[in-house]
Amino acid sequence: MLIDIEMGRASSATQLARLVRAFGVVRLPGFSQGSELSRLQEEFQLLNSASAPMGTGVKDIPMSAGFGAKLMLPGVPESLGEIRRFYADNWMRQVSSAFFPAGPPSLNKEVYAMREVPKTIHVAQDLHFDVKPSLKFLLYLTDTTQENGAFSCVPGSTSYSAFTRLNAKKISYKNRQASRDHPFSDDMIVPVEGTAGTLLVFSTEVWHRAGRVRSGERRTLRGHNHYPNRGFK
Repeated sequence: MLIDIEMGRASSATQLARLVRAFGVVRLPGFSQGSELSRLQEEFQLLNSASAPMGTGVKDIPMSAGFGAKLMLPGVPESLGEIRRFYADNWMRQVSSAFFPAGPPSLNKEVYAMREVPKTIHVAQDLHFDVKPSLKFLLYLTDTTQENGAFSCVPGSTSYSAFTRLNAKKISYKNRQASRDHPFSDDMIVPVEGTAGTLLVFSTEVWHRAGRVRSGERRTLRGHNHYPNRGFK
């Protein structure tokens, strides 16, 4: 079951956080629109250009194909001011505060800009839950369907992650397989499609994967909010 909320920033942060904990992901169609969305798309294009402001606050991510950059907020240059402002949004802060029992240590400190194409391959394309539990804000900058790599998940599967954490061998970045062994069939995995400007708010305890692009491309921004460090290695 997918939950859609049409009210965007007018939505109750407390209610949304509760729904994310229960179902794993909530989709907010049209969250970013008009000039804001246009400026975000322009700054993404700047990142994906020969004049990209790599250096302070911006780090290139090696990719098999396509493009990736890691932005450390708030340290990015003014040329990326709209991305910085978007991911410092007070509504996102309220959602994060409602989601985390003691509140996150910081808001969207890491933001990933990704352009994925048919030959893009990476570990997040396998169905998994994250080694380090997180809350993420994923914005589609292009109309996104299963054909061009929509985020996909098994809604309501957070309880199986909790079961795995209790019963599996130690889950770590060195032992990723423990967070990838699952009983879910392909017909249980739901693509979460959306037009440009759609925001997905999801817990990484839901079993999820990045879609593989069959044709075209997918452009996204993704803000990360982690639970306090529990020594994951």
